[in-house]
Amino acid sequence: MKKVLNAAWFLLVAVQAQAEQSTQWQVTLGAGGAIITTPWAGMATQHQSLPFVSAQYGRWRFGVDQGLVSYRVLDSQVGIDMGLNFRDPSYDSVLLYKSDLSEDPVFTSYDDPSGELVATMALNYHGFSARFAQDISNESSSLAANVSYTLSPWALSDKLRVHTRFGVRLLSEDYTQHFYGISKMQAAPQYGRTEYHSQGAINPFARIALSYQFAPQWQAVAAYRSEFWDDEIYHSPLVSTHYTHQLMVFFTYRLR
Repeated sequence: MKKVLNAAWFLLVAVQAQAEQSTQWQVTLGAGGAIITTPWAGMATQHQSLPFVSAQYGRWRFGVDQGLVSYRVLDSQVGIDMGLNFRDPSYDSVLLYKSDLSEDPVFTSYDDPSGELVATMALNYHGFSARFAQDISNESSSLAANVSYTLSPWALSDKLRVHTRFGVRLLSEDYTQHFYGISKMQAAPQYGRTEYHSQGAINPFARIALSYQFAPQWQAVAAYRSEFWDDEIYHSPLVSTHYTHQLMVFFTYRLR
């Protein structure tokens, strides 16, 4: 898969040279908050205040909803995007910048794994989406995929809509071992951190969101997401739950 993603990057550059570009930026700014539960043993519910920045210029897309950067290689009935992103689902993730770490003894002297720069590819067909992320920073060399289906928005009124998505995350063995496994060097049985090797995992998830367009350029969004964690991850001494939840509320303003 890594070779496929690298080859697709060369295709991206070739297509870009010939692609017709828009000369106008479309920028959306906003802010909000999130309540997040994590799978980690003894980890308190996290409360985060978060900015929202999203921008588009022709086929280029930037921001929190697109990864660091993505480029629309093909824009027809089947959409294909290539890009770069940063992922860090680790215990002391830099993406949870105000995290309250666990007091569980299992994390005593635990060396948290590093986040990763990943090459991304997304295939979209109507409501179906398949997104792939391959580590290119030589941290885990792992691949993760997200396969989902988004239902057509359900209009409750001319301004209020319901958005629903469900799918699965497919996590390679290298991914689960990097973030949830415990190597022989990391093991500390006196703290309950026994050696653990995880296999690949399949995590189903569902998301529902309400969006309210209370002015032409202003929107409020409330979203709830729940994920079930595969036994391969749940059985890690670092993990204590089969379910995690996220509740986010954002207010955004579209500049163009």
